[in-house]
Amino acid sequence: AVTRRASRTDRAHSSSAQARADALLHPLRLRIVETVAAAAGPMTAATLLAALPDVAPATLYRHLGVLARAGVLQVVGEQAKRGAVERSYALHEPAAHLDAAAARELSPAEHTRGFAAFTAHLLDAYGRYVQRAAARGPVDLAADGVGYRAAVLHLDDAEFAALVAALQAALRPFVERGPAPGKRARLLSTIVFPFER
Repeated sequence: AVTRRASRTDRAHSSSAQARADALLHPLRLRIVETVAAAAGPMTAATLLAALPDVAPATLYRHLGVLARAGVLQVVGEQAKRGAVERSYALHEPAAHLDAAAARELSPAEHTRGFAAFTAHLLDAYGRYVQRAAARGPVDLAADGVGYRAAVLHLDDAEFAALVAALQAALRPFVERGPAPGKRARLLSTIVFPFER
């Protein structure tokens, strides 16, 4: 058998992928990434604090630092303000998701931790929606367009690939629409994996 020593490029890619995984696999950091992604433009720590009023400033700054060091968020502007430097952050889209190569480098425990962070983020977001809706009166899922359901699909690999392509094609024109007056941000999440009974 022929073995190949890992090159500097390989090790750098592995380190970068691990840093991104560590940065993204956290419920609050997922929420920050989601907030920046949904914004009409770059966000400062101040505008993020206004959008996330339940997050303490020190906590937000700490998690912003983690995301910036991992390359998930990029500093796209700096402005002197009250004797300090106010930074504006934008999402670095290629680094905001784990590609297949990066995912393969995760251990089983890290995969489970990542899924737990993702579902914890969903639970937190749903809880905040219910609280806001309840403050207006009875929670009306139908009126708000809210739903959650699961279905088991029996597909071979080619059929599954066709399903993914069809969903991507259907969603693309809607995903590309940005924030605008009269529009309401809606969270659409997908979870797909082989189901073992």
